[in-house]
Amino acid sequence: MEKAEKGAILNNGEFLSPKTAAGSILDYVRTTKFLRGIKKAIDYQLNILGKNKIVIMYAQPGPYAELILPLLPLYKNNQLSINIIGFHKQSIDAVHSLISHFELNDYFDEIINDDPMQYERNNVNKFDLLIIETIQKALITEPQIALTNHFSKFLADDGSLIPEQIKVSASLADLPTELAFSSSKWTNFWLNIKRKNAFNNRIFLNDVLNVDKNITKKQKLSDLPNKQIILDSVIIKDNTGRMKNLILLTEIKIFDDVILSEEDDTGITKPYYDRNVPSIELGMTINFSYQLGSYPRFLMSVTM
Repeated sequence: MEKAEKGAILNNGEFLSPKTAAGSILDYVRTTKFLRGIKKAIDYQLNILGKNKIVIMYAQPGPYAELILPLLPLYKNNQLSINIIGFHKQSIDAVHSLISHFELNDYFDEIINDDPMQYERNNVNKFDLLIIETIQKALITEPQIALTNHFSKFLADDGSLIPEQIKVSASLADLPTELAFSSSKWTNFWLNIKRKNAFNNRIFLNDVLNVDKNITKKQKLSDLPNKQIILDSVIIKDNTGRMKNLILLTEIKIFDDVILSEEDDTGITKPYYDRNVPSIELGMTINFSYQLGSYPRFLMSVTM
């Protein structure tokens, strides 16, 4: 394990420091949409599936556990049995303090300070709801896929995963125009029009990777050579015009119809691009893979 300024870099990715994780609460669109989605998932388990009590696991909650604590007054403590696991002791201590301060102890079963990747569940009762939000744009840096893969085996067959699905897609864009900026109001007016046109003229290529609760059934991640998921390649069969920059876009289906996309302008759904990928031209093949390990990320190469 390597201690980093930003957090702890383990074998499966980076666990953000408590201070950095705490800052995510200020990403208001992300936080409010996750709360809406999680409430819908809890209500689905209780009201649609008719369960009297549901067992919840919230992995890597940060110091505020902000994706579950605000919802607890909406439910009776005999409806929820919540488990929390987090790597940083400072974060878990803070969660303990909040739970005690607001007298919410009766909602909780276990609160564990440990590496979530080492968690094993001996109890025969599987989780009805699994909350994992260690997401960066294009699933880089943090161990979202590794944690989802690890914990999904503890999820009941009719259990719900939050987020329900993460979809990363590839498009071609005219990034110099999209990212252009001027301090002049008049010049910036025309740049805004050009940026909008460039955005509308993007060329969609393919959905590159989907992550959901069936990830273990789709791919045995532990058996991968070099911890690398090989994904479908894309052949460029048409002229790309000005759209020569490869970008990855992240869409997060939190639950049911609650979705985070690029339009929400939240940090975890901003476009991602790799400066090392050359300009895309007609006839090229773009090869995609996803690298697991201490620095999870997409690997993209181009061949003719």
